[in-house]
Amino acid sequence: MQNTRCQVKIAGELTSVIEVPQELKQGDGLAPTLFNLAFEHAMRRVDVNTILMDKSVQITGYADDLNIFGRSVMAIKKAFGNLEEAAKEIGLIINEHKIKLAFSFEAPPQSPPCNLIVA
Repeated sequence: MQNTRCQVKIAGELTSVIEVPQELKQGDGLAPTLFNLAFEHAMRRVDVNTILMDKSVQITGYADDLNIFGRSVMAIKKAFGNLEEAAKEIGLIINEHKIKLAFSFEAPPQSPPCNLIVA
């Protein structure tokens, strides 16, 4: 990265242009904050603002680890594709070698549900 400049939006207003003289190295104290700011922009492009009960997909994350929960494999693939595209637009690349998949399916109930009355 050479001749890199950036601006930060605070309370809806952009700051003046900031010159970035060199790359920010992994492990730098500012790196996680800048990553989170950039990646939040990408995540907002994927419609995930409500809980899974109301939608087909939800994304949760901590630091640079993300989980995509979905009601179907197709919904998860679509969300991942949208997230990957949005990330690329701002210069972030998803490392395919670090991706892990886990599937969980609801088991059919063993007995019919019963009504619970609390008095």
